[in-house]
Amino acid sequence: MSNQNVLVTYSAPVSFLASENWKQALAALQSQLPLRSIHWKSAFRPNLKTIQELELTLVPLDSPRDEHTSQDNDSYKTNVKKQIKDWHSAISQRKNQEWIIVHVVRSDIKTTDRKFFNMKSSVLDKIMADLNIDKRDWCDCPPIASLLTLTFFRCVQLSWTAGDHSPVIWADLVHKIKDGLLFALDSSVSRREEEVRRSESQKQMPGWNFCTFFILKACLIHGIF
Repeated sequence: MSNQNVLVTYSAPVSFLASENWKQALAALQSQLPLRSIHWKSAFRPNLKTIQELELTLVPLDSPRDEHTSQDNDSYKTNVKKQIKDWHSAISQRKNQEWIIVHVVRSDIKTTDRKFFNMKSSVLDKIMADLNIDKRDWCDCPPIASLLTLTFFRCVQLSWTAGDHSPVIWADLVHKIKDGLLFALDSSVSRREEEVRRSESQKQMPGWNFCTFFILKACLIHGIF
């Protein structure tokens, strides 16, 4: 396994990312890192691999976006729906990565920001419907299993209070991040294993190139170890 940090991007309205609320939430999330005890098993290999610790690098997703918050269904339809769908379209086009939507609920907020945090559940339901999240996306992946035929819970509700770094509060989100990383890793390794098998099956054909086959094998080994 490469010792490079895994890159995790985040996106939200610019006004929120510039707020003290986001700074506190980001600090609390970073206090839960590195991820620990991640178990992965490829569908094509019998051995279980355990990653004892995995560092994450959290960075903003660099893409044009408008400053919007969603306080009700009308506001969501008018402003936020397009923003989220544009983000989802950009993310979905990238290989070997997964996404999560985090719904933050803060009962301690007494300012005008409260409406942003306490988004109505009906709005969250509309987000999931607009992104075509089906029943498979609501299923938790087994902690030790191949993820080839499963997806993971893509929407997480985080009940958070400013300054609270308790692992209990962040456990569900951290678990879903692990699921997403495992799914992305499994997809990448499976794709490379398929490329190796296809190349090996063609070695009797004219024009078969050993160097190309060797590079494919090297990429596969690098991806696993």
